[in-house]
Amino acid sequence: MGHKTIPYTPASIGLRVDGSASLGLGHLTRQLTLARLLRDRYGWSPRFITRTPTSLKSLFAPEDVFEVFQLDEQDDLGALCRLLDLDLLLWDQQAPVDDSEVIALQQQGIAVWLYGNTGSGISVADNVLFAFPWVVRHLIGEEAWPMERVIPFEASILDPVYRRLREDQPGRTSPSVPRLFLCMGGSDEGLATERVVDLLSGIEVDIEIICVIGAAYERPDDLRQKLNTLGAPFQLLTNPSRFAQVAAGCDLAITTMGQTLAELNCLGIASLVIAVSPFHMKVAEHYASRGGAKVLGLVDELEKSAVHATIEGLVKAPGHRDALKEGGVQSIDGKGGYRVAEMLFNSFQKGFTLHRCDVCGSDDFETLAVLNGRPIGKCRQCGLDYMHVRPAEDTLLDVYAADYFEAPRTVTGVSSYEADRPNVLRFANARLDGIEMQLPEKGRLLDVGCALGYYLEAAAKRGWEVSGIDISEYAVNFARDQVPEAQLQIGSVETVDFPTRHFDAIICSLVFEHFLNPRYCLQRMTSWLRPGGVLVLKVPHGGGVMYRFTPDRWFDSHPDNHFCDYTPETLSRFLESEGLCVVEHHTEGIYLERFCDALGLEKARADTLMAIEGLDARYSAFARNNDLGDSLVVYARSMY
Repeated sequence: MGHKTIPYTPASIGLRVDGSASLGLGHLTRQLTLARLLRDRYGWSPRFITRTPTSLKSLFAPEDVFEVFQLDEQDDLGALCRLLDLDLLLWDQQAPVDDSEVIALQQQGIAVWLYGNTGSGISVADNVLFAFPWVVRHLIGEEAWPMERVIPFEASILDPVYRRLREDQPGRTSPSVPRLFLCMGGSDEGLATERVVDLLSGIEVDIEIICVIGAAYERPDDLRQKLNTLGAPFQLLTNPSRFAQVAAGCDLAITTMGQTLAELNCLGIASLVIAVSPFHMKVAEHYASRGGAKVLGLVDELEKSAVHATIEGLVKAPGHRDALKEGGVQSIDGKGGYRVAEMLFNSFQKGFTLHRCDVCGSDDFETLAVLNGRPIGKCRQCGLDYMHVRPAEDTLLDVYAADYFEAPRTVTGVSSYEADRPNVLRFANARLDGIEMQLPEKGRLLDVGCALGYYLEAAAKRGWEVSGIDISEYAVNFARDQVPEAQLQIGSVETVDFPTRHFDAIICSLVFEHFLNPRYCLQRMTSWLRPGGVLVLKVPHGGGVMYRFTPDRWFDSHPDNHFCDYTPETLSRFLESEGLCVVEHHTEGIYLERFCDALGLEKARADTLMAIEGLDARYSAFARNNDLGDSLVVYARSMY
């Protein structure tokens, strides 16, 4: 069977964004974060359209290979979007976007989403997104703008590292001297940082100052001189690569209204906001009305005594600081980028659906590989390897047609599933031996994903009353001829019906990993199992010798219709959460030659090693004891 079976064509997305030392870097930062989310979570390759390509590329990490198209003043945006064959242009820039610009793109069949823009284009755009919609709705309402077009969810697009650091925060120990984080944005063209440092002179509480500036800050030497005069310990950091970790280690922050404030709120850092203009003051006041920050005032109107009193109060009264932290955490949860990305996916990726971790429900994973365009990731909470992007159920029907069973068997090397009958029967009898150790009396047995009926054939010969299901009409018709006494249905676990507590044993061999919704399927199978009945699962082992030592080979041969890779730990947790008690597990698919591959041995040395008398048996015992097989078999009994 081939391992690339499900065609996946990612949506074509353009990101229109500008940023520089004078325009601010927040727009670039958040759209670059969104591009990474789309790449890592969905396998998309968004293209950037910008007037400031140098600024954008300066923010790229080594793994960022996004295409960047420069847009000059005289260039036709519509012509470039047509050339790129875009499905959507997500437009994020400071300058107001006119409704005529949006309509011109829409007339070419290109959807237009506006992010953070207050031009007349919001009246006609396909979607209108803002980082802080509760603030914008308040401001837009004053101007009688089309409030109904604003998507209501919080959509601050933050690097996922902030969300992970936020989850680690409860274990952090505060330093004996509180740390004040001072950052007025990546550009700070008005040099507000210097003004804030002036205001801090003479403060009477012990604090350590962590001052962060961007690479484009114009007078770093003057700023360092001012910090030296404060008499407090300080660090002056320029564009630190671990910005989030630096901020997370602080107790209190002074910043401006914007991306940095959202990051600090997500981390749970008590934040004071200094406005750099009357407009920003207005925005900051409404943002702070929900408790996410405290506004100190306009930078040019601040009085030193008031700033000192506020900081000293928060340092001396940890309870007040904690209340401010909690307000920030309630305002920004770090999931805004995930929401925007998911909204994009659901709007433009037809024939596929999104899934969380099947074991624990988390949506946070580390991408391990890309299989036929779709990522497979490891859950950061429970360790399950799973596909986040899965085909819709009807998309799978074509995969399991007759040629699925007629195709060559990649593992055993035979010409087809039918030709692999002796090997399948060998495993079938091994499964039945294991079941009969748990259930000496034979009863009703169901084979889920019965394929051509070889497991049913073996069970019927041993005296079981057999039933089977498979979604392939070809397979079920073949099995009917093979095992005429079997009760067979065409369908899936989701679509067929059996009485509750009907079966004594259920076998699901090399099928569970194919389920689009394994938890629901597990619940259904468990409901069909009598109390004390046995469920046997065989799945590819996401922890065998190939996975552990040659992961590139594992993923290179990984079928794109295997949606989860289980280990004894993740599968046991899954089964136990649905009322099943694991009574035994072991691994199969143990081959000495794969261990030689894992050691990186050349063929001649591997052949010499494998020729040693008795070594194969000794390795098999070692591999079984250490779960090194590439397939995992679990026997579980129903507790209800």
